[in-house]
Amino acid sequence: MKDILGAFGVGPIRFVCDPKYTNVRLPGSVSLQENDFAAQLEFTGQLPVLGGAPIAAWVLARMASVAGPRFPYSYGQVFGSDGDDFWIVALAFSTAEQVRPVGSVSILGGRNYVKLWLDIVAPVAPEDVKRAFQEALLAAPMELRRALVTVVYTAFEDPAHATHVPYTLGWDGTSFISRESPAHAVFPEDLE
Repeated sequence: MKDILGAFGVGPIRFVCDPKYTNVRLPGSVSLQENDFAAQLEFTGQLPVLGGAPIAAWVLARMASVAGPRFPYSYGQVFGSDGDDFWIVALAFSTAEQVRPVGSVSILGGRNYVKLWLDIVAPVAPEDVKRAFQEALLAAPMELRRALVTVVYTAFEDPAHATHVPYTLGWDGTSFISRESPAHAVFPEDLE
């Protein structure tokens, strides 16, 4: 898919990151939620040694690599999230007969999890898109790009969020990163 900038995949179902998050669902799409995608990736035995970092750190570095210029985060970015997680959306399309959209794959990652949410239209099955997405990530598990994202809470209505310690995930080019980042707390001086 040379003519689609940032397209990735290994079969007739391909993906491209949506760096602006348009939140558009195709009419008639069917949803599939995979709450433990991290365990599925780990089960393959293809992940690199993470050095204690969560699988979400690898997912960030791998998505940065495959998404290229469409990766929605810049290195070292501080990202606000109401859910204490990062979110990447990939638009899915088929190249079987002609290029046509088939839905989206949302990747939700945090300190202890990676989840997928898929919205896919027939005749393509959500399970087929999930499998194609996993294959695309695992096609070259050590082809990574530097990615470092600090996740902070942004829902300040909850007083606990003001003292929540943010965390940083990613890959610095030599090792996977997972650390607390108190300097990015709303009120760092209130932290113990």
